[in-house]
Amino acid sequence: MKVLFIPFSETWQNEEQKALVINSASSRWRCEYVAKYIPFAEIYKRDVTKLPGDFDVVVFQKAYTQEMVVIAKFLKLQGKKIVFDLCDADWVKPEAFLPISEMAKLADHLVASTFYIQEYLIKIYRKPTTLIVDRIDLEKYPDSQVKCHAQTENQRIVWVGNRNTIKYLNLFNEVLYQTCSEHPFTLRLISDQFNEYQCPDSMKVVTEEIKWNLDTVDGYIRDCDIMINPHDLNEEVGKAKSDNKTILAWSLGLPVVSHGNDKRIKSLLLAYLKSAEKRNKAGLLGRKFVKELYDSKISATEYRLIFNNL
Repeated sequence: MKVLFIPFSETWQNEEQKALVINSASSRWRCEYVAKYIPFAEIYKRDVTKLPGDFDVVVFQKAYTQEMVVIAKFLKLQGKKIVFDLCDADWVKPEAFLPISEMAKLADHLVASTFYIQEYLIKIYRKPTTLIVDRIDLEKYPDSQVKCHAQTENQRIVWVGNRNTIKYLNLFNEVLYQTCSEHPFTLRLISDQFNEYQCPDSMKVVTEEIKWNLDTVDGYIRDCDIMINPHDLNEEVGKAKSDNKTILAWSLGLPVVSHGNDKRIKSLLLAYLKSAEKRNKAGLLGRKFVKELYDSKISATEYRLIFNNL
């Protein structure tokens, strides 16, 4: 059996799209980190002569363009098996919905990254659907990279995201302001751009803006003491989001504050800011979760079950 993963990062149709999707996190987490542990799997690259028709099974990861639909239809005519991994709530975008719907109808098997997406796919398309959550390649994140926290004069809280998710950070403004009033910290933002961040003039929080770069982002996160990973669970996109940023922080040994009311969030932030021991315990517990539940080798095994059934 030969399997080809076509990641979202390789579905661009022009240079402008390439610039936007080439560093897609989901492509690393859901293709690169997984295919590495499947001996008969390869990753599709546009700059290499590799025809999808040469493979028995083709996995389309977050493929939302009409070009991908055409390729999938051609493969179906050849008797190839199609797996479609829908790992974001992009069906809410009118321009993406039609290709998504066509891909889902063509697919022999559907894959979802969250329970919310899995329920959506089963309800709408009535096809075999497997939940495969985001998982990380621990060979890239060995124990030697885990942060050992020490009590310092100035702690850093880090947020990582792109221009589309920075709106969730704005929801944390008030609680961050309240926390900083009791225990000052520096807020480090790592993003592709910062125009959407709406920091109130009255908010006396020192901020650092660092341009996202694949080669440096892990180090900039590890330099910090706590990660915040806010979601808006009241909207469809927020419900469908995975927690790969939480998994990344845990892999590096950082505690994560993500959900809850302002009182709970503030309480957790203050506890971690005041105690290196608590940060170390939470970070090591997160690392334990990752080893047991979020190792990409598990995803590889789940995919192999799908391939065997097909």
